[in-house]
Amino acid sequence: MILPGVNSDEKVDSSKIAEMTNKCIEDSVPSEVPGIAFLSGGQTEKEATKNLNEINIKNKTKFIMTYSYGRALQQSALKFWSKDINNIKGTQEIFNHRAKMCSLASKGKWTEKVDKK
Repeated sequence: MILPGVNSDEKVDSSKIAEMTNKCIEDSVPSEVPGIAFLSGGQTEKEATKNLNEINIKNKTKFIMTYSYGRALQQSALKFWSKDINNIKGTQEIFNHRAKMCSLASKGKWTEKVDKK
């Protein structure tokens, strides 16, 4: 995923990130590669989800664009769990919600409206 560097003050919207990422992949990755899995490092959960969603909306290649997110799946669940380690059900619900949102984004079907939790 093409993102501004960690020391950059520049804010780039998801649409531009998607355009640059898709162009880079289309120009550089052999067509025999079946797919690309992105990491979420340096992004918030919603930024990573939104960026992946935009990439998939604009994807005109045969590449499957998906996620290999750690932080974007776990951060909210771990934060919730750290406040009450006995609330396993609540922690699982939060993790499952993030997994569903990332899954929708991998199909280009995520919206901020469905991510209200």
